[in-house]
Amino acid sequence: SSSSSRSKKLDQRFPKIEILELKDEYIKFVLSNTDPSVANALRRTMIAEVPIMAIDIAEIEENTTALLDEFIAHRLGLIPLLSHNVDNFTDHTVCNCDEGDHCENCSVYFKLDEENTGDNTYFVTARHLKTISRAEYMGDHAYIHHDDNNKGVAPVLSLYGGDMESDAERDIVIVKLGKNQRLKLRCYARKGIGKEHAKFIPVAVATFKYDPIIELNQDDLEKLNQDEKIQFEKSCPAQVYKYHHQTRNVEIANRSKCMYCMECVKKAGALGYSELVTVKQSQERFIFTVENTGSLSPEQIVSSALITLQSKLDMLQTQVVRVKESRKHRS
Repeated sequence: SSSSSRSKKLDQRFPKIEILELKDEYIKFVLSNTDPSVANALRRTMIAEVPIMAIDIAEIEENTTALLDEFIAHRLGLIPLLSHNVDNFTDHTVCNCDEGDHCENCSVYFKLDEENTGDNTYFVTARHLKTISRAEYMGDHAYIHHDDNNKGVAPVLSLYGGDMESDAERDIVIVKLGKNQRLKLRCYARKGIGKEHAKFIPVAVATFKYDPIIELNQDDLEKLNQDEKIQFEKSCPAQVYKYHHQTRNVEIANRSKCMYCMECVKKAGALGYSELVTVKQSQERFIFTVENTGSLSPEQIVSSALITLQSKLDMLQTQVVRVKESRKHRS
């Protein structure tokens, strides 16, 4: 019996993903047939190990604004950049740059030069960042600018559309310029992961919750009168339960909305039926909610995290096999 129980523990599982909702800015899906350690590993990978592009170095040439150079550089780094083609870039830590420590294989270059010549406050936003080549970044002013140098990497702009003036306050504001103030700078973006710096985190939210298991004791439920059933229904702030006046019965209407506040369990106890309802957390089904920052689409984030996690597991498996083989040779 002990050998059979041990074999059950070693049975290979095949995790599944079921997409519940998918939009431009977020994805909601169920990861099932696995355990909390794998679910948390996926969540942490999405946060810390999915690569995106972000501004890494800024050279301030002129700054007469109210903000210090360091503040502006920090704000530039936190501007999300479209990173759908991030795989086309080489990690700067392994890139064989011919000159300096950056090149067009690992970096994207931007420039910004804005001055307020009017009396009103002027908003300098991410929209004002213009892509340039490495030659122009290095000071070759004879270079003719082409828009294809960015390889699809550009600041995430306002989702509202329209002209720049009407959307100035809706876009990501870098700094506000007073009269006769100017900001001129050059910067370049690199590929990185959240483990290196928070600016490389592709998600605004990456959470999961245990899929709720809710069971109603029908025998105890039938003992409640109509008012008590309505009280039980309204005890849940997430509106998981619904009372049907025609059938005079309480049903589980929105199980996935359960947030484990246990108000229904408390109400059942107050009504004198402590076993009326049981609420448990499934240990093999997890509901994920992932919101992006605009750098990558939600499905790209999940897919990239799964590939990265699989790669790490393959590497671990390879090392384990090597250790086993070395032990065999020693014995």
